[in-house]
Amino acid sequence: MFKLSKKILLSSSLLLASSQLFALPNNVRISRVDAHGTGCPPGSAYINISPDRQVFTAIFDEFQAIIDPRDPYVSYSDRHKRCDLALTVHVPQGWQFSIFKADYEGWYDLERGMSLTQTSTYHFQGNKRHRKRSRITTRNRPKNGEFIFTDKMGVQSLEWSACGGPRNMFISSELRLSSRNRSSSGVAGIDAIEGQFSMKAHYGIRWRRCR
Repeated sequence: MFKLSKKILLSSSLLLASSQLFALPNNVRISRVDAHGTGCPPGSAYINISPDRQVFTAIFDEFQAIIDPRDPYVSYSDRHKRCDLALTVHVPQGWQFSIFKADYEGWYDLERGMSLTQTSTYHFQGNKRHRKRSRITTRNRPKNGEFIFTDKMGVQSLEWSACGGPRNMFISSELRLSSRNRSSSGVAGIDAIEGQFSMKAHYGIRWRRCR
């Protein structure tokens, strides 16, 4: 039906928290990443954490949302897929971190009258959720190609982790397809998510000293 060969990438690294320069902590480490959801059922997600515990990569076999009225094996539930990542992150005493920016690269193949919605949610255990949403729609003609969605959280909306010790961070990614045309078909997928904590001030995680 469709050739599922593209991938979407979520990358996270570090960003300085203020205009004052300071040495970022060098012993931040990811100790565990768990994946579960309809987009990553058991046996379909492969998690790798680098030897220095700074980078994690999750590879998915089944994170694909599909609408195909011509295929009797495609059900209504196939148009919405979700995968939740739970990260256990060890943070040095005296430091906090928060999700600041995330980039999603992906692909789509949609016939006319369809919409693709990508929703990402970020939060710490017991804290409020921050939700970002991006959308691609087709009107009178089909569309296919690649996209880059960037989520940015303003400084005032950041939810900070507790100070020091192991902390749980949750990243939820959803793909949803919808159609105004009953005969239209479409597909989108996530093949990989990558997250990084490093000494390089670039993108993704904002740090501050505990207050």
